[in-house]
Amino acid sequence: MLLTGISEETDRLASLVTNLLNMSKLEAGAWKPEKERQNISDIISETLEQRKRVHRKHTFEIDLKPGLPEIYADYNQIKQVLINLLENAVAYSEEGTRIAVKARDVNGEVEISVSDQGVGIPLEELEKIFDKFYRGSQTRQRPGGTGLGLAISRAIILAHGGKIWAQSEVGRGSTFYFTLPVADQGN
Repeated sequence: MLLTGISEETDRLASLVTNLLNMSKLEAGAWKPEKERQNISDIISETLEQRKRVHRKHTFEIDLKPGLPEIYADYNQIKQVLINLLENAVAYSEEGTRIAVKARDVNGEVEISVSDQGVGIPLEELEKIFDKFYRGSQTRQRPGGTGLGLAISRAIILAHGGKIWAQSEVGRGSTFYFTLPVADQGN
C-alpha cells in the first residue's frame, strides 16, 4: 500500500514536471511539431493501453471508425494531448466510471473525443478551461493538477492546424473534442 502511494505520487510529480517543461518549450517556440504521416488509430490504441494499466479502477472504451485516413502530425505531441485529456477524465470522475475515446472522419479532418461520466464543467467555465493555470471550480477525484494540461493540449492542436473544444453538463460528465487535418497525398 505504501509503495503504491509512493508510485502514484512519483507519477504525479513526473507529470507535473513534464507539463511545466512542455509549456516552457511551447512558449519559447522550442517545441515545434515534427510532423509525419501517422495512423491516429495507432496513437490512440497505444495511449489508451498505457492509461488502462495506470488507471485500473476505470473502464475504458474505444470506438475507432474503420478506415480512418492518415493524419500529418507529431506522434509524441498528439499522444501528449490524449494523455492530458485522459488524465483529466480520470481526475474528475469517480472510480468505476466509464471513459470513452472515439475517432471518426468528419469533413476532411479526423475528430477525436474523450468522454467521461464525471462532475462536469459549469457553462461559464467552458471558455476558460484552456487558459494556462485555470483549474475550474469543480472538485477533483484525485489530488494535483496545475491547470497546464489543457493549455498545452490547445497549443499542440493549434500548431497542427486543428481545433479543440469541450461540451459538458454538470453532474453528467464532459466530452473533449479535437480535430486534426487529414494528410494530403503529397505529405
